[in-house]
Amino acid sequence: MLLIVLLGYGTVVMQVAFPFVLGYRRLKITLLAVMILEHAGIAVLLGLPFLSAAMVVCDAVFLPTALLKPSRR
Repeated sequence: MLLIVLLGYGTVVMQVAFPFVLGYRRLKITLLAVMILEHAGIAVLLGLPFLSAAMVVCDAVFLPTALLKPSRR
């Protein structure tokens, strides 16, 4: 029960804190990775794949451009 409460509050804190860390590249990428894993967990555990996919796409907007562009070799 305590774990569920902590995960719930942690999710809210993470979502609220995200706009404030946009200026810190390393922290932003770490928080984005955690948020994407969180949405993947929601898709699997709660059975909400379309909502989770939409949220992952919305989170991907904040990824650095270098990760989204195809690499040229």
